[in-house]
Amino acid sequence: MHHRRDDKRESAGQSWGGKREGAGRKASGRRKANFYITQREEEFLRDCLFSFRTQTNAADLIGQIERDGGEPSLLAEASGKSLEEVMALKNSGNTWGDVAKSLGVTKAQVKAVHQDIAATKLENKLGISRQTGLVFLQRGYHPRNIAIADKLSKYTGTSMHDILSMKKNSNSWHDIANALGVDKNRFKQGMEELKTVFPHGGHGFRDA
Repeated sequence: MHHRRDDKRESAGQSWGGKREGAGRKASGRRKANFYITQREEEFLRDCLFSFRTQTNAADLIGQIERDGGEPSLLAEASGKSLEEVMALKNSGNTWGDVAKSLGVTKAQVKAVHQDIAATKLENKLGISRQTGLVFLQRGYHPRNIAIADKLSKYTGTSMHDILSMKKNSNSWHDIANALGVDKNRFKQGMEELKTVFPHGGHGFRDA
């Protein structure tokens, strides 16, 4: 009996589960890579990757918008159009990447919107003023590093600018905390708190 039901289901073009065509998010082209590196090397590579991803060409950024699920609100913000106007441009025959191109969205516009989103997150989650966040983001600092500098600034009274200036490829945030005289346990606690905002922050939030 079970075989007959299966045969009828298959003959009707149905199946028992499996991935549906067109379902799920589009592949990003990214893959997991495992290799052994030091803490300093990881921080350096994360910063390089952040810089690379924010300096790619406009076509790559538009493709990223599409892979991230379209983000019509981001396109509306970047283009100066209303959300309704952007949504009206989307149909079954085009992609969000096509919509971005038709709106004339540039690399600079997309980058500015991403920075604005990051600055808003820093303000809402950590109390870093949006203007302060934007200043450092526009200078190329990673949001994670801005957050750590803010913590150390509150612990020591040293300005965020001076603390971020101390960060080099040859040192870690642990080294900087030590140089500023921050207690080891206090630094560790601060990094644990930041992990709730940046869950994939890496060793910069775990070392102590």
